[in-house]
Amino acid sequence: MVNYSYLFLPYLYICACICQTFEFQLSHLNLTAAGQQTIVTLTGAEFNSPPGTPLLPQVGKFINLPENSIATGVQILAVEFETLPGRHELPIAQPPIPLSLPPVSSVALNPQFTNLTTFYPETICRISGQGNLRNRRVLTLLFSPVQYQPATHRIRLATRIKIAINLKKQPAGYQPYKDTGKINYLIVTTQYLDTTFQELARWRTLTGHPAQIRHIEWIVNTYPGRDAAEKLRTYLKYCAGDSGLTYLVLGGDADLLPVRKAFAFACGARIHPREDSLPCDLYFSALDGTWDNNHNGVYGEPEDSVDLFPDIFVGRIPVRTPQQARNFINKILSYERNLINDYQLRALFSASVLWTEPWTDEMVAKEIIRQKMPSRFQFSTLYESQLPVTLDTALALLNSGFGIFNHCGHGWIDALALSRQTVLHNPIIAQLTNGRRLGIAYSIGCWTAAFDFDCIGEQFLLNPNGGAVAYIGNSSYGWGAPGNPGFGYSDAFDARFFEQLFSSADPRLGEILARTKTDFIPFSFQPNVYRWHQFGLNLLGDPAMPVQTDTLSPLYIDKPLRIPVGNSINRFVVFDNRGTVNQATFTIITPDSTRTTTLTAPDGTATLQTSCTIPGTGYLTVTAPNHRPL
Repeated sequence: MVNYSYLFLPYLYICACICQTFEFQLSHLNLTAAGQQTIVTLTGAEFNSPPGTPLLPQVGKFINLPENSIATGVQILAVEFETLPGRHELPIAQPPIPLSLPPVSSVALNPQFTNLTTFYPETICRISGQGNLRNRRVLTLLFSPVQYQPATHRIRLATRIKIAINLKKQPAGYQPYKDTGKINYLIVTTQYLDTTFQELARWRTLTGHPAQIRHIEWIVNTYPGRDAAEKLRTYLKYCAGDSGLTYLVLGGDADLLPVRKAFAFACGARIHPREDSLPCDLYFSALDGTWDNNHNGVYGEPEDSVDLFPDIFVGRIPVRTPQQARNFINKILSYERNLINDYQLRALFSASVLWTEPWTDEMVAKEIIRQKMPSRFQFSTLYESQLPVTLDTALALLNSGFGIFNHCGHGWIDALALSRQTVLHNPIIAQLTNGRRLGIAYSIGCWTAAFDFDCIGEQFLLNPNGGAVAYIGNSSYGWGAPGNPGFGYSDAFDARFFEQLFSSADPRLGEILARTKTDFIPFSFQPNVYRWHQFGLNLLGDPAMPVQTDTLSPLYIDKPLRIPVGNSINRFVVFDNRGTVNQATFTIITPDSTRTTTLTAPDGTATLQTSCTIPGTGYLTVTAPNHRPL
């Protein structure tokens, strides 16, 4: 079953409406001087202003709806405002720019705002979309609590907003997914690669995630659909409904397993013929609807009613041969069971100057993330604006191993730019020698995870002697904000990923990326760059892989010498060098293949009732975040 850490706000359901009050704290409002202008930010808010309008933050919110209902409108019942002292000139919102393009001429303020005496925007709250998150009906709202009066340059904050959401009965046909817990982890691969992926399936089962393998050949020949991608998605709908599926591994490169390309909007870059068709594994994650309601063969358009909510967590392992698959699975097992303990807290941050006019130094974006990361991390930096970034320096840092490699710069299908002079290409990544000192890589660069080509993100995974154990990146362009480093749209997803990572007690890579993208769903129902990132930002790697955010501590266990045949209750205690371990995952597989999984209590104890029908050797596995499995 998919678990989310979001706080979905409670509702009062009376006479077919929900009444809810939202509060926004003045202490969460930040005013930052930028020359003669003031940039206004609000904790938890994003920029989504149309070009040519005052730049103001918006806040996305989620609300659970009653079962079998949809929202038809929202009414503002009451608002309390607080006006800030002083006068402030706000920046003018500019169009987003693909990182591969030069900046365009600045857009001037729309004349209608020059002497506007009312506060803008007039609409404080609106419905942005709604969808199904497993067995919950969820509404997304967009709030504009910060308002601006252009004629007087005054800013005010809506500190308290009371709304009513009108409801009507959900049309027939919606069936919430069921969770029966039969298959937690599914690998879809080819018959050719089946044997190799069995080892990964076995490891996931041993660590508490019951795993199965299905062949794409069988799926395509069994389930209905217009093409292989739709047939696979049809099967996943059945599987999620009947089996409680949580994690999906697409075990094969794009020439072996289906790829769905989605359309967010026409970007206008005109650099590559495929640029607006985004390879999009969210198609296999957000399982409601068809993604092509108007049947025009273009998937993901706003009129196709894609709800964007992830029903399962998806990652793609882009291998073509059994040897490639074996090498990558060995990297996963090494990462999770590693005896080397000197690299997990190494973070390598790379930041380029994206544009020189206006000056856009992405070091600003990296330092925002760095300041929010735990102090135990040791940072190495490749900042173009600070020191010359040489290939020798970059290779020395990569080859020494890293827990996190975060790249903020230009990219292409086979290239990762560290500066205007230093660029990593596929052959260089293929020769990295960091061995078992493997971490995760995340890049905002354009096209670096275009997995329908031999992209550089794949090279990080396919290198058997080093590279990375996972790569997150764009299947087409990343997007920036010239002159405003740290405020670009790709910057926002990048920063939110690390916020989610370090706020999770048990971070699983696919879940962290899904939660990152879910945060932006309220902004993503229109043809804009937020929607672009929902489609184009993908995980190359195992979605169930636990992300190490510390060095690995050993686990120990007090256990019975043997478990008797028949029904029995057995008590175990899990501890490390600091004491007992809470919430460790404890799995026993008996000789008759009966599997029992539980979590340890705060005192480290796990009490399991087993029922073994035959004598023999069983398997016991204990895992916990930032611990070496036992």
